[in-house]
Amino acid sequence: MQLVFTLSGHRYALDTAWAGEVIPLGMLTRLPGAPAGVSGLLNLRGEIVAAIDLDGLLGRPRQPEPAGAGAARFPWAVLVRRERVEAAFLADSVEAVEEDAPLESTLVALEPGLASLASGTARYAGRIAIVLDVPKVLARCASGGVWQPAAEQGVDT
Repeated sequence: MQLVFTLSGHRYALDTAWAGEVIPLGMLTRLPGAPAGVSGLLNLRGEIVAAIDLDGLLGRPRQPEPAGAGAARFPWAVLVRRERVEAAFLADSVEAVEEDAPLESTLVALEPGLASLASGTARYAGRIAIVLDVPKVLARCASGGVWQPAAEQGVDT
């Protein structure tokens, strides 16, 4: 099964084995000096979780923040986990949970940074989505020097 979500007009899918839950994004604390892929931190029931902006991770220009007090650029967070929450992928919308679809080998057509984070593309509800390789996305964030897997933080899992 794949969870399909959108960000900045792109459709992504990730294996539901990685999807812990989808939550409305509340307060996001900016982290000065964080790598482009880390939009900030969120407090999830007392646990601090890195908020991952795939656009930033790929070096795409950041979308402007909406005007108004309490306005949020990203209304949703897709929590990815193994034994515990590892990170939150920011999303504009969450479309559906879909049956697995055959991967298409169209990685060559994707921008290079994205191709290195994807397993391929697949069709869900007749439209193409980029299937993320979650361990590669998390490793890319970890290499930025801010986000670290739980075991490296000295946190018992």
